[in-house]
Amino acid sequence: MDVRACHLSGNLGGPLRCTGAACGFWEQDGCVIETLGLHRLNDAELTALLVQLRGELEAVRFAEERATSRGEFARRLGHDD
Repeated sequence: MDVRACHLSGNLGGPLRCTGAACGFWEQDGCVIETLGLHRLNDAELTALLVQLRGELEAVRFAEERATSRGEFARRLGHDD
């Protein structure tokens, strides 16, 4: 099993495990933070901003997925107006 570390959390001093596709910065090809090389920057303020942005992206993704699931549920029950 491949266990990856989250570079953003690591930069803030925490050894957090990478959540992969559940992360707001994850795309089909992998971690956007790694792809852009942002994990190599030693800037606590930028890292904190990116962590905040990640949380906001994940919240939006969750809300969209929940709305889609509810719509699909209603459709299957025959309540799609």
